[in-house]
Amino acid sequence: MKINYPISNWLNRGKDIFPLFLLCLYSCDPPGDRRLVYVNESDKYLLYHIDPHDALPQESPFSDIRKYYKDPIGKDSSDVHSYFRLIKPYEKKVMSTGTGLWDGRFLRSPNGRLHLYVMDFDLVERVPWDSIRENKLYKAKYTLTLDSLQKVGWLVKGQK
Repeated sequence: MKINYPISNWLNRGKDIFPLFLLCLYSCDPPGDRRLVYVNESDKYLLYHIDPHDALPQESPFSDIRKYYKDPIGKDSSDVHSYFRLIKPYEKKVMSTGTGLWDGRFLRSPNGRLHLYVMDFDLVERVPWDSIRENKLYKAKYTLTLDSLQKVGWLVKGQK
């Protein structure tokens, strides 16, 4: 048995669904949005920091690292300091911009570049921050531009 709905009923339903549709559309990535992905190809826990400046911050963001990473296995890194994130061994980590899109982060940075610093978790626990910063003891530093990321498909592979 076929049920015919008057067009007015369909339009009234649309009014209920349309705001939900807009919410879904807004929460999805806009067309052409890129996701920066770091691939940890090592068996070590890593921390990353993305900064528009060509040097690590003066103040150590790791003063409470034990509080956040008592057991890094299975621990969600969303509660750690906003600049630093945990990357598990052999993980593909989608890196967050915090708020907004990557294009905006690059536009707001001096020279249109961002610097990705990757550090061994164990090193950060053992060595004072001043020594890490002054001696550049990070595992890797990548200078990123929108063009360079587009060329590699927004995928950065770490060293083993």
